[in-house]
Amino acid sequence: MEENIPEFQQVKETTPTDQPTVQPTSPNQPGIKSTWPPALQPETPKPKVSLWVYVLSILIVILLGLVGYFGYQLYSQPTEPTPIETSSPTPTSDPTADWETYQRGYSYSLKYPSTWKVTSDDAAGLKLQPTSSLNQYEPAITIAIRYNPENKTMLQLDEEAKKAEIYYGTYNPNQATINISDETAFYQKDTRCDPFTCDGYVLLHDKKIYYIHNVFSPTASEIEKEQQRQEFAQIFSTFKLLDEMANWKTYTNNELGFQFEYPPDWELKLRSETESLLQMTLIKEDSTQGDAQFFNGETSEKITPTYFIQVLVKDNPQNLSSKDYFLRNDASVPEDELAVVKVNGKNAVKTNGQPGNTSFPAAIIYVVSKGRVYIINYGARAHESTNLKYFNVFEEVLSTFKFTD
Repeated sequence: MEENIPEFQQVKETTPTDQPTVQPTSPNQPGIKSTWPPALQPETPKPKVSLWVYVLSILIVILLGLVGYFGYQLYSQPTEPTPIETSSPTPTSDPTADWETYQRGYSYSLKYPSTWKVTSDDAAGLKLQPTSSLNQYEPAITIAIRYNPENKTMLQLDEEAKKAEIYYGTYNPNQATINISDETAFYQKDTRCDPFTCDGYVLLHDKKIYYIHNVFSPTASEIEKEQQRQEFAQIFSTFKLLDEMANWKTYTNNELGFQFEYPPDWELKLRSETESLLQMTLIKEDSTQGDAQFFNGETSEKITPTYFIQVLVKDNPQNLSSKDYFLRNDASVPEDELAVVKVNGKNAVKTNGQPGNTSFPAAIIYVVSKGRVYIINYGARAHESTNLKYFNVFEEVLSTFKFTD
């Protein structure tokens, strides 16, 4: 009886690298020692984290947060720029800063350079000329003021000029305009200023008409004219219209039916003992000129230059016209030397004294209203050359004269 020997498969030798994984045999597999269940490998214990590590981590996080917060606050604040030394730009100098200043009463002021001078300042107006001028006519800048009590427009003035056949077109409202002292002036280039040529300007302001002329020499070339126009423009950049009449005082006489305004620096005096219904005088002393020599009969004395504006009111029982009343009471002035003017819309007559004469008065105006005659005059006791210095103030006072009854 043959012995049963279990057969085993021949196992091929393998290297450790290609040896297949041997699965554990079943516990019921014959001839093989059971290794089931496999032995458990002991688990490697995890290291314990110390409590201080947690505490330290939290402190680090808090510290980093604080550093970040304060760093943000520090760098988000505006910082003062580091001052850099720079040279300040030199301010543009005013070329008119050292110019002479001229003021025409309470009407306007302007400045002019040392290369120009005032050659005339009287009732006719202002005349400026270059110091190099060889005569008293040209070249020149002239300014004259005429009063416009009815506040007529340019068109109305031009219509009147056409009727009189003098200077019509001067007020043409369709001509060019230019800005002078923030006011619109009417401008005519290369117009006639007999016997010369000039640029003419007409400016209406506060019931006054300003006639402004830039007069050229007859021999001036176009280049020389343009040069003078540039000088004119620079001078008139300083031209200012004055509103000082807004601060004037007002005198009113309801009994005799009139009122007028006058400068606050003129003294008003009333004279009671007189043949007139009223005699009042505005007085202005000007000590800036130095003493003047005044002749009083056979003797002379030094006096402070003094200027007068006088108003007399008299009865006119025959209701004579201004002209007839004047001729009847002052036969020394020929009728053809009387000028017709307006006072508060009423016809009046005017006569002028001698400009260089220090006798009083230098100008007289007669105007009648409701059985009375109003005599308004101007005079001075001053230097011969400054006798008419305040004549423009007389005209300004006259422009405010009104009848109230």
